[in-house]
Amino acid sequence: MPVASFAALLYLPADLAALHPDLSGRLLINSVFHVGAERLQQMLFSDSPFLQGFLEQCKFTDVTLSPWSGDSKCHQRRVLTYTIPISNPLGPKSASVVETQTLFRRGPQAGGCVVDSEVLTQGIPYQDYFYTAHRYCILGLARNKARLRVSSEIRYRKQPWSLVKSLIEKNSWNGIEDYFHHLERELAKAEKLSLEEGGKDSRGLLSGLRRRKRPLSWRGHGDGPQHPDPDPCTRAGMHTSGSLSSRFSEPTTDQGPGTGIPSVLVLISIVLIILIALNVLLFYRLWSLERTAHTFESWHSLALAKDKFPQTAAEWAEVLALQKQFHSVEVHKWRQILRASVELLDEMKFSLEKLHQGITVSDPPFDSQPQPDDSFS
Repeated sequence: MPVASFAALLYLPADLAALHPDLSGRLLINSVFHVGAERLQQMLFSDSPFLQGFLEQCKFTDVTLSPWSGDSKCHQRRVLTYTIPISNPLGPKSASVVETQTLFRRGPQAGGCVVDSEVLTQGIPYQDYFYTAHRYCILGLARNKARLRVSSEIRYRKQPWSLVKSLIEKNSWNGIEDYFHHLERELAKAEKLSLEEGGKDSRGLLSGLRRRKRPLSWRGHGDGPQHPDPDPCTRAGMHTSGSLSSRFSEPTTDQGPGTGIPSVLVLISIVLIILIALNVLLFYRLWSLERTAHTFESWHSLALAKDKFPQTAAEWAEVLALQKQFHSVEVHKWRQILRASVELLDEMKFSLEKLHQGITVSDPPFDSQPQPDDSFS
């Protein structure tokens, strides 16, 4: 068999594409770098200088990377913990993140891999409603050439209000896109730096400046990829790590000091408008009750003024029957109005509690783990 054919078989991802397709959210990175697949995997998923510098630029603190563990090198798992900064002026200044990464390989010597990541961010509003998932696919195209493909999605544990869901998705996607665009830029800088150093190490970090990038496809849930990719790994995906999802769930510090203010102001304004509408409706109900009572008094006074009193026992019986019927109707109406008023007050109480929970969120205790020696051996 020719050497070229053998190399092509070596880097073929086989069943990884079928077992791990792209996540149904958004495709964020689909680029080719002049670096080996194994080296790219070490850069992103080990305690490498590149990853340390990148996390430092993102201002992540208290970073703890547990070692990869598993029955074989083809299926391994590890947990990462760290603290991310939050620029929202009405919420906590930082949040703890727990990220679980799961690595899949075709074989111990395979040139590609898929890493699924689930990121849980603690200490942020509506933290019990959602978490973020990311899928990294690394496909070896040649000895010093690999493709990186990253897709992400937001997963809900329970369905929130439509307003809350829109706020969650807006802030989360803003953070996710900023994080991965930053990651792609840093990889490009490392590639350029390697070229400027003269390419002394042909198997080093990156051996060329050229990087081929495919157009990214944004897909909604349930939709297929909009741009077909001939590479088998194009359909392999991965859940991103806690660092990514933590930045996704809240605005990042690199976005400026006032990034989180508009969303919070919109939420507070909508809640206040709802409360005003409920108060107006309650006032209208009470005004209707007062008007009904006043109408009854006016009718009774008019009847007395015109001296239209019953003259016989039958007329008195008819008047009493009408009065009893009118009284029962009024009592029923009062009960309905009071019941509606109580329901409106309950809705106001529930809205205020939700608003209070969304503004003041306490920072939960964060258990750190000792930093182990991270390796893929």
